[in-house]
This record gives sequence, C-alpha cells and structure tokens, in this order.
Amino acid sequence: MRFADRGSLADELARGRPPLARAVEVIDQAARGLNYAHQRGMIHRDIKPQNILIEASGDVYIGDFSLAVLLTSSQSFDAQTTTGTAYYMPPEQAAGQTLDCRADIYAIGATLYEMCAGRRPYDGNNWADIVVKVLQEDPPLPCDVNPELPPAVQDVILKAMSRNAAERYGSALEFSSALRESLRG
Repeated sequence: MRFADRGSLADELARGRPPLARAVEVIDQAARGLNYAHQRGMIHRDIKPQNILIEASGDVYIGDFSLAVLLTSSQSFDAQTTTGTAYYMPPEQAAGQTLDCRADIYAIGATLYEMCAGRRPYDGNNWADIVVKVLQEDPPLPCDVNPELPPAVQDVILKAMSRNAAERYGSALEFSSALRESLRG
C-alpha cells in the first residue's frame, strides 16, 4: 500500500479553496483512477475528499474501497441498503436503486463542486436531511457560489451531478476529458 504523505484532499480543502488549475489536476487524476477501477468492473460507492489521497510527488490515488462492489454481468449493482457519504451520494444510491459507474461520476462531480465552490453541494443538520436534498433538490449553481468559476467548468460539474444518471457522463474518462476541455474554451 502506498503512503499518501500529503494526506487527503479533505486535508487540502481544510486549508481553503484551491486554485481552479489545482482542482482540475487532482480531479483529473482521481477520475483516471476511477476509470481504471470501472474498467475492471468495480464501483467505489464512497468517492469523497477523504478518499482522494495525495503524495508529495503530486500523484493522486483513490483510497478506502471498503464499500466498493464488483459489477454483475449486467454492469450494474442493485443496492439493497443505502451506504456512503450523503454529501457526495448520487440520488440512485440514496434511494437504494441500481448503481453503475455513473454513481461514482456523480460523487467525483460533487467533490469537484466542493473544490470549486468552497462548500459542499448540499448541507443539512443530519444525514437524513442531506439525503432528502440529494433526492429532491438541485444544488446551488457553482457560479452563484463562486462567481469566478468559468461557466464551462460549471457545466461539467452539473452534468456529472445530474440527478438522472442517464444524463451524466458515460465514463470517468469522458468526464475527465470534458473537464480538461472546459479550461481550454
């Protein structure tokens, strides 16, 4: 097991909102790691800043696969119980519905939201409050929270966090490519 000598993304976020270029660098590497897991039939189910680990070299790794599942032959997982961290959980996971790799894409989009907006997409007094918001509400627009955020980056975040899984990016690699492209245009 590798040692993440710079800690986690959560540690980095505790020091304040990172510059956009840094956010894209970290999320791009994390998305590529997710793509690797997805290609091998695995859904993480708990992507969040605490599970994105950073080495002094700048390399980024995904950690804590304790909630991960292997996909069935149908390439989806039927979640009988709700597990994961509510702030980053997609609606289908919160509702205990069938999951595929797009659940992780939502979660990494929610993580990018936090990096760019300087706050989590949803807040609440407890886990249940947050889950209700995930199921019923769209988060505040990232550009409303951080007016310096380019609209193209906001578009990537919103697509990744679509409440309808079919409207999200089809793969973590597609998400990563769109994110990098959003900085060019």
